[in-house]
Parts: sequence; structure tokens; C-alpha cells
Amino acid sequence: MAGTESVAQAIRDASPPFSATCPADDSNPPTDVILRSCDLVDYHVHKMILSFCSPFFREMFAFPEPGPGDADANPTKDGKPVVLMAESCAALEKVLLVCYPRLAGGHTIRDLDGVGEAYEAVKKYDISGGTALLESVLLDPIFSQREPLRVFALGCWLNLDVVIKTAAEASLKLSSIHPPAPVKELESISAIKLWQFNELHIAFTTKVRGFLSGFAEPQPHGMSGYGKGFSWTSRTWWPNTSHDDCPLEFDTATATEWAIYPAPWFIEHLTRICRAPHINDIPTITQAIVHLSTDTVAEITKCPICLERVQNDLHTLAKNFEDCVELARETVGLSSSPSVYVSVR
Repeated sequence: MAGTESVAQAIRDASPPFSATCPADDSNPPTDVILRSCDLVDYHVHKMILSFCSPFFREMFAFPEPGPGDADANPTKDGKPVVLMAESCAALEKVLLVCYPRLAGGHTIRDLDGVGEAYEAVKKYDISGGTALLESVLLDPIFSQREPLRVFALGCWLNLDVVIKTAAEASLKLSSIHPPAPVKELESISAIKLWQFNELHIAFTTKVRGFLSGFAEPQPHGMSGYGKGFSWTSRTWWPNTSHDDCPLEFDTATATEWAIYPAPWFIEHLTRICRAPHINDIPTITQAIVHLSTDTVAEITKCPICLERVQNDLHTLAKNFEDCVELARETVGLSSSPSVYVSVR
């Protein structure tokens, strides 16, 4: 008897819109069945809506109900049959939100809890459009950019290549991919997948930092750069662009017969950017390239001619940096099928 009371006390109603207290009206007729999750949460729903969405439920509800004294009879609550489900409440709620599109405006999927389980459930119950809707949830920037590791793990678990690639791309914008709390979905993927995800981030970060520092490295005399007739060392911060009576200093002492060095202010400018904690935040780094510090501006102001040229040159450099970033994305495997680098097979 005590055990029965304990179970009864543990059962609880779901939150709106699937609670018993939701008012019934012309737009929301009374519910006629309860789906109970494996962790004892009751969802009050409509047989007709479930039957419309799923052949599984349509056939199940077509069978006559066993009599009250029958050993196979479902339990009842508030005069409605209770169907015991294998899914957790987190998953079952998302399955039902898929079945109730009219609720999408006020009751959207707000977290990833149970999404993997829900994805498998909508396939099991053959819910029309269910997998596509849940895939769109995983691809939503709200989740892919905020929790890329979790989305990546779900993509591997569910064999969704486009989700894997989206999560991998989103992770490249973060300074760290290590979540503040454990990610339960990692239990569903292999260690090699996690290693690949981490290695992708390291490889991209290293390339981005290398591109930035490379802009300030010594260059051979007459080195060609991007574009026909364009010289890499034709920008303001290179000594061969200096003009008569230019007060800006160049490190001519370290120049050799084959190489020249950029101005100290430029080296300091890029060094400061390379130290930024969010080196993978490409839009922010691109803006940092064209925005000089107050001290650097004061230094360049000594030469009005150089000051006039430097902003155009920095904007060109920022565009070159963006081109290099795209190259980095390609070389770490994101421009092609995700299976090239982060295979789910």
C-alpha cells in the first residue's frame, strides 16, 4: 500500500500546454488521453491530433479499449486512459510539440534536453515531418552557436552530416569549446569523434594566429602579393614605401640583403591582436585590424602622408585576412563533406 501511494505521489502533470488545467474552449477542445513518460510525467493530449500526425497512434487508438476488469486494461486518470510511454518527459514534450504545430508560436523548443531521444521517437512513431523539424532545431543558430559541442554530439549520434558540419563551423568562432558543465550527449559518441572536434578547433585557431603574425614577418625584396601588379610590401608600414623626410621609424638595423621588416608600430599592432582571447571571432579581429590604438595613431600622426594612406592599407589587409580565413576553413576540411574530417561513419 505504501509503495502504491509513493508512486501516485511521484506522478505529476506536465506544464502547459499539456497540463490538465489548460482551459478547454472552441479552439482547444477537451483532451481525451494521457501519455505518461517513463519518468512519470502526464501529458494531456488529443487522440485526433496524434492520429492525424502518426499512423502508429492512429492504429493504436483504433483498437477497442479493454474492459475495466481486463488484465490488459490501461490505467485511467480523470476518466481518461493513460498510455505508458518509453520516452522521458524531456523527449516526449518535444515529440508532442512536433505534433501540435499550432502551439509553435507560444511553446517553442527552448532547449536541447531530450532532442536526440525525441528524434528517434518521431521515427519510431512515424510522425510526419518530425525529423525535419527537429533537424531545423539543431541547425538553429540559437543552439548551434551557443552549444556547438552538444549539437555536434547529437549530429554524430543521429548520423546527420549537415548538423555535424554546422556545429563544427560554429565552434570555430569560440575561443574555447570546453563546456562549463558536462554534456550528456557525449556518452553517445566515440572518443575519436571528440578528438576530431577538438583537433579541428586547434588547427583552425593555429592557422588564424599564424596568418596574423605572418603579416608582420620579414619579406623578401620585391615579394609579390595578391592581385596583378600588387606588391606585398607596397603598404605604408614597409620601409620601401617611406618618403623623404618621413619621421616614422623602420627597423633598418635588422634588414638584410634579401629581406625587409615592417615598421615597429605595425608589429606591435598585430602582436596585440594576436594576444586577443577571442582570436577565432573573425568579425571582431577584422575590425581590430583597421582600428589602431591611441598610442599608435599618435605615432603615425607624426607623418600626415602616412596617416592618409594607412587606413586604406589596413582595410586592404583586413580583406586579405578574411580571404586567409576562408582558406583556413578549406584546409581544415570544412569546405567539403564533413565526413572528410569529422566522419560519422
